[in-house]
Amino acid sequence: MIRAWIKAIVILPGTALIFVPSLILWGLSGTGLAAEPAGPTGARFWLGLLAAAAGFSLIGWTMFARIGKGTPAPWDPPKALVVHGPYRHVRAVLGR
Repeated sequence: MIRAWIKAIVILPGTALIFVPSLILWGLSGTGLAAEPAGPTGARFWLGLLAAAAGFSLIGWTMFARIGKGTPAPWDPPKALVVHGPYRHVRAVLGR
């Protein structure tokens, strides 16, 4: 079970948070479309840090909950419908 969690953590968020943005930045380097990184004196830096903290807390809340008896990864989906935490307002239509 621990191996499945590590695989889900590395592949899903690792791809979305590290690989894809790095690929975009690498592709835009040397063009006029590349943005300058924000420094800690700018508002963009702190807004980005706040958004990242909110995202990481949501990841921690949803990925490490043992309610669904699985991982959020498509290769090991939850065995039970998760209706607690941030997913309590999601509707599931079963049998249609």
